[in-house]
Amino acid sequence: MRHPLSLILLLIIAGCQRRPESAPSPAELRAGVVGRAWEVTMIGGLNASAAAPETPRGASGLPATLRFDATEPIVTGFTGCSDFRASYRLAADSLRFTDAAVGSVDCDDGRHLDAIMRTVLAHTRRAELRAGHLVLLADDGRPIAHLSERSK
Repeated sequence: MRHPLSLILLLIIAGCQRRPESAPSPAELRAGVVGRAWEVTMIGGLNASAAAPETPRGASGLPATLRFDATEPIVTGFTGCSDFRASYRLAADSLRFTDAAVGSVDCDDGRHLDAIMRTVLAHTRRAELRAGHLVLLADDGRPIAHLSERSK
């Protein structure tokens, strides 16, 4: 062997590389999402509100929320202005919201978040659990919302 030191260094470097976390199985994803309530903490990878950088806020300072029913494929929540109800389909890592019915409440302080949440519901195509957070993703894999489980 001509360069044993090079081979040893290569093996050491390869052993130190961070290995990606393995994605949860479809059953683990379902168990981690369904029957739980979630609070939107970030939109599109960026905090959505300069006034409250840790969590985007809507009307009366309330966060947008989603709750995935455990007995039927229904998600309910708050968009920032209005309550909503939609059907969801979670299969493997695919997640889609359909038939969304959003109340029509006129509110100034939550209008921006309300519009964003309606877009999030329309464009979500996948979901991942990352370190206990639910991440909603677009078709291209780009994160469009990050959620934390709500305390009971």
